[in-house]
Amino acid sequence: MEKSGIHYMNSKRQKVYIWIFFVVLTIYAVTLVSPFIWCAVNAFKMEREFAESALAFPIHWHFDNMIRAFRELEVDGVNLIAMITNSVLFTAIHTVPSILVPLLSAYACSKYPNLYTKALYWVQLVILSIPIVGSMPAYYKVLVGMGIKNNYGLIWLLSCSGGGTAFFIFYSFLKGVSWSYAEAAKIDGAGNWRVLFQIMLPMTKGIIVAMTITTLIGFWNDYSGPMLYMPDFPTLSVGLYKFQNLQMHRANRPIFFMGIVYSLIPAFVLFACFSKTIMSSITIGGLKG
Repeated sequence: MEKSGIHYMNSKRQKVYIWIFFVVLTIYAVTLVSPFIWCAVNAFKMEREFAESALAFPIHWHFDNMIRAFRELEVDGVNLIAMITNSVLFTAIHTVPSILVPLLSAYACSKYPNLYTKALYWVQLVILSIPIVGSMPAYYKVLVGMGIKNNYGLIWLLSCSGGGTAFFIFYSFLKGVSWSYAEAAKIDGAGNWRVLFQIMLPMTKGIIVAMTITTLIGFWNDYSGPMLYMPDFPTLSVGLYKFQNLQMHRANRPIFFMGIVYSLIPAFVLFACFSKTIMSSITIGGLKG
């Protein structure tokens, strides 16, 4: 009876803790989502209605703002369609090297340990530890000196460092992949490249997809990189930033909010479609490391 009572008390205490965590996390989730809901609601107002009450729901939902945004949201002669096109190009150009280079570097460091790969690992670790405010001025000056500014043919070099969080996630995941598969393939005559593309990469498909999606979202939302290195080709995030400054003393705030809504749609769709893949792959990779 005594053990049963203790078990009941522990079970009751656990339920209390679970409910406390649930309430706290729910409040935290609401604080994260509410700004986006507020932005979406105000995107369908007229400026006068927004000025009267920024917190109320629209009296009349002005769905024509969705069309007006394409006509009125313009910065330095670049309209919304051009901004979206620049965002797509910038994201696509950077995503491939941002995934491929750290993946290959992590593969070499995890599966071919030697003096050079160990040195590469420590270089990546040191680079990740250096604050960006300390390295950005020199980094910017070197890249501009290479002629990378406003150059779509060279802008992809920004993503070829092979370091960052992606390297260590791939490294942790690949460390947990058994090398016995590669040894069996080599007995059958497979070379190093065949082992990589036919054995190892298919086994890491989940983490590659997860990292690709998160990288896509990151570059889509990035504005510091395009602002510094592609000022003549403003992306959607840069255009919205400049439009906000231009429109600070003018009407059109609902149009600005509509532009934000358009910028959120691709990230929301990607995460909604691949959220399970992202979370499961990163969790597995962390456990295997």
